[in-house]
Amino acid sequence: MTKADLVDKIHAKAGLGTKAATEQFLDAAISVLSETIANGGFDLQKMNYYRWNGNYYGLSSYWDVDMLVLYYRSDLIVESGLMTPNDYVAQGNWNLDTFYELATKLTNTGRNMYGYSAGGENTRGYGEFIASYGTQVVAYDSNGVPSQNLGDPKVLEALNFVQKMNYGAGAVVKSGAADVSFRKGNAAMSIDGLYEVPKMMSDPNVSDVVKNNWDIAPIPLAAGNAGGAYPTDWLKAIGIVNGSTNPDAVAAFALHMSTGKGDNAWESNLTQEQIDRITPFYANINYANYGYGTIGEDLSTMIGKINTGSDISQLLDENKSLFKAQIDKVING
Repeated sequence: MTKADLVDKIHAKAGLGTKAATEQFLDAAISVLSETIANGGFDLQKMNYYRWNGNYYGLSSYWDVDMLVLYYRSDLIVESGLMTPNDYVAQGNWNLDTFYELATKLTNTGRNMYGYSAGGENTRGYGEFIASYGTQVVAYDSNGVPSQNLGDPKVLEALNFVQKMNYGAGAVVKSGAADVSFRKGNAAMSIDGLYEVPKMMSDPNVSDVVKNNWDIAPIPLAAGNAGGAYPTDWLKAIGIVNGSTNPDAVAAFALHMSTGKGDNAWESNLTQEQIDRITPFYANINYANYGYGTIGEDLSTMIGKINTGSDISQLLDENKSLFKAQIDKVING
């Protein structure tokens, strides 16, 4: 549609007198909207994740990216004479290999101290390692059509790494143990959302030692995926569906959510240096895209079995048809 066509349509509905007046109104509206977007309104960088064939299908909001980070205990690492994750970042050598090496050195099973503990469910803190290899369990073709991706060799490689962390002589995780966590003080590193910060800092059961000695770093990528997209959790967009009975209210709500602060209260618990350390990763993320039916729960169940030594290739083969059925159910209704 040309600008002239748009002026004709608006003029027919708005009754602004002359077409020249309508065009002037349109130019002013575009200017105001552009300024709103650029100055605290909708975030076009994030909205690119909701863009397809040149059109936006979702609006950004203050909580639309569940940004995940690696939490670590700086005191434990320094006391052990080791480099911190951010030291490795500065050196240009922060990857899953150096992460695992650090976790191994920080694991002392005799003291019930472990190098790593997953935050949240199994899919948080383990599922992100799949993204660290530059892949996901759901893939999309050039037309945006999804399909299960469990046959990708990178998925197998990532889950082999997860199993190495949890099972056997080289384990750096006390798998399935409720008595080990970053909050409890006996896990040196953990992956979780930035929304964990205010929860941790206000939790009376978290010791002052933990509260005074934590820091954050980027989630490490596989060595072969250096410079790849950053692993993180869900994206949440706001959209107006076809047939909405009150689209104006949805639009007003979307604008409110785009400029609010909400659960970004974590920012008050971070230094500007920490915020600056993570902000650049918003530009290129590999987000959890398994929001089809029960795929998230199925992945969590599969990882639970992997963590206790089950055959990974067999589990992947067994779940291919299940993942496909969940995707088909969502796509085809």
